[in-house]
Amino acid sequence: MSYKNELELITSYAKNRNVGNKNVYQNTYRLSSHHWGRVQPENHLSLSLMKRQTRHSLCCGKYVDFDMVNCQIQVIHEKAVAFGFKFDMLREYCSNPKKMRLAVVEFHKLKAIVVEGHREISPYEQAKQLFIRLAFGGTYNSWKTDYAVVRNESSMDDIVVFERELTLVATEVYNANPVMVANLSKNVEWESKSVPAKKRSTLALYCQTIESLLQQNCVREVVAKYGLRLEFIVPSQDGFMVTVDEFDKRVGRDNLGDMLTCCVS
Repeated sequence: MSYKNELELITSYAKNRNVGNKNVYQNTYRLSSHHWGRVQPENHLSLSLMKRQTRHSLCCGKYVDFDMVNCQIQVIHEKAVAFGFKFDMLREYCSNPKKMRLAVVEFHKLKAIVVEGHREISPYEQAKQLFIRLAFGGTYNSWKTDYAVVRNESSMDDIVVFERELTLVATEVYNANPVMVANLSKNVEWESKSVPAKKRSTLALYCQTIESLLQQNCVREVVAKYGLRLEFIVPSQDGFMVTVDEFDKRVGRDNLGDMLTCCVS
């Protein structure tokens, strides 16, 4: 992200206010040139890319937020099953992510850390970021480095197995999608990666593509059923947000949980 800190991002975002309607912030969303992964807001100017605490503070009382639970890792697990794998750690995480995150906190004796001079990251959030890091193409060792975990200390056996399971799924996805790999190879930076890193990156972008299609399907269904207007819907990574006024006016007391679960299924 091309901003030194979150304040710069928020300041730049504020400049995107619509001249004719001060309650609207406008931007353009685009796919990457290789056409895989999530759509991304131009210049990263979106509520969806702000820290969760900041986004929730800005949106409190203004938006209704819908998210797919553990979407990236759940998609990876579904692909593992489709390939015929029976992976204990992937299944364990999908069934009880909180338990595995707390186990990481305990094993590594994580402590709260302060970044950007003032923002505190809790031990639980650090552990959560480990699984996000692995699902998005990163490694256990890179997480240890970034969160000041001593690199040469003992590694947690369950995480080593979890990482190995992701590697096997990544290899299958990489081998099964030559067109996707060819598209990605046109990017000089991607092409310079090691083969293991390319496989991890391919898996991450493949799952983000599935996630994006699921998100679009959910939005299409609620728009078709309730007449929600697209300009009042904000795409938000593995979900979307709707303004409270638009939601109350057109959806009311209906519970969208079952409907959205059906869309994802």
